[in-house]
Amino acid sequence: MGDQAGVEDSTEDVVLADAVAGGPDDLYRREYLAMMRLAVAMVDLVTIGEEIVQDAFAEVVLRWDRLDKPGAYLRTCVVNSCRKELQRRKRTRRVPERAEETATLDASDLSVLAAVRSLPPRRRAVVVLRFYEDLTESQIAELLGIRVGTVKATLRQALAQLRKVVDHD
Repeated sequence: MGDQAGVEDSTEDVVLADAVAGGPDDLYRREYLAMMRLAVAMVDLVTIGEEIVQDAFAEVVLRWDRLDKPGAYLRTCVVNSCRKELQRRKRTRRVPERAEETATLDASDLSVLAAVRSLPPRRRAVVVLRFYEDLTESQIAELLGIRVGTVKATLRQALAQLRKVVDHD
C-alpha cells in the first residue's frame, strides 16, 4: 500500500499528511502565505485577511487532535470567514478599502481586480477559488457546502458578469 497509495493520493493529500505528521507549527509554516493570499483575494484587505487567517489557525489548533485533514479544515475556516466578512460589509453598506498590493498592479490588472471586487460574495468566492486557488468544481462545492451544479452555474454567471464589466472598459 505504501508506494501505490502515494501515487493514487492527490498532491494536496500528501502535503496535508506531511503537515499532520509535523504538527500545527509545520502546517502554519507551509500554509500561512497561501491562506493569506486566499483571504486577501477574497476580502481585499491585508489587515482583515491577517485576522481571518490567524483565527482560522487558532481554530485548527483547538481541534487538532480531532481533525483528519487539518489543511482542508483550515481552508474551509478561511473561506467561511471571508464570506462572513463580505456579508457583513454588504449589510453595513461600507465601501471596502483597497488592498495595499494594488499599488504594484498595472492598469489591466487593476480593471480585472475591480471587476472581481464588483461580484456578489458567492460569485466572488467561486471565481477566486477556481482561478486563484485552482480548485476543481467539486472541491469548491465541498468547501462552500453547495452542489457542483450550483458551482457551475455560479461560475458561469460570474464570468458573464466579468465579461460585461471588462468589455465596457
